[in-house]
Amino acid sequence: MKLNQYSSLLNGYATSSNFKTVGAFLYQPVTISDNTRELLEVYYHRVRPKDSHSEFLFLTFHGDTHRRLGRLTSKYFSDKIGINITTTALRSLVATEAATLHKKGSISDEQFHSLHTITGHSDRIAKEYYIKESISSNVFNGNEAFKKLRHTVGMVTL
Repeated sequence: MKLNQYSSLLNGYATSSNFKTVGAFLYQPVTISDNTRELLEVYYHRVRPKDSHSEFLFLTFHGDTHRRLGRLTSKYFSDKIGINITTTALRSLVATEAATLHKKGSISDEQFHSLHTITGHSDRIAKEYYIKESISSNVFNGNEAFKKLRHTVGMVTL
């Protein structure tokens, strides 16, 4: 993120072209919650080095551009709550929970698709790599399907 995108972030979102799937999506919206907005303001006004001439928003204490924000995210979760989690695992968690809400009808098709788009992936890639189906849910649903199959095609149970 660039320094000139700070006010856009505060107003809801900014766009980035610095991500892995830029060739397919051209830009990726970066959104923040109300809590993150407050933290961003604290960072900008109190933590970010004031004497830096860098065009980048997120800097180290020495004024260099942060290049390993994913590692810092993992370190935060490890230090604060004692779990080892990567940004990929976080993305998977969000995609899986969204899939669950979508199946229940709590979020629309459009919202579900938009979630994948703003995380920089197509629906196919999200399903293939990030959405983790619950094994117990699959077993239950599979067994229910077998019960129905037995009744419709006269299958014999062994």
